[in-house]
Amino acid sequence: MNKLIHEPTTNDLNSLINSSTLVEALGNKPEQIKKFLLLFLASSKEGLEEINKALNKTDLKSASDIGHRIKSAAQTVGAFDFAELCYQLEQLKHDGDIQTAKVVFTKMQSMLSSIENQITEKQE
Repeated sequence: MNKLIHEPTTNDLNSLINSSTLVEALGNKPEQIKKFLLLFLASSKEGLEEINKALNKTDLKSASDIGHRIKSAAQTVGAFDFAELCYQLEQLKHDGDIQTAKVVFTKMQSMLSSIENQITEKQE
């Protein structure tokens, strides 16, 4: 297995989003936090669709560039494990291959789905 690919630091769903990151940035304003989380989800889903298209065209550079773009949003909302996967994808443009990128992409999809579930559960 490629040394860049590793499992998230924890399997605890509560750690997928470090809520203190947004609280620190925005204050304890639940509506604003919810808005930022939903924007993050929407932009990340869009980014994953773009990555999938790039990988299907074996365009590792484009996939890497998109990973870089969505990494920043993930860091902003405190989705640090997801940001790490974005970083791993980003780094593959230097000496990676499409198969490794697809493995990282699959992990990104799974983690974003878990993040979405976590955000949805917190809103209920």
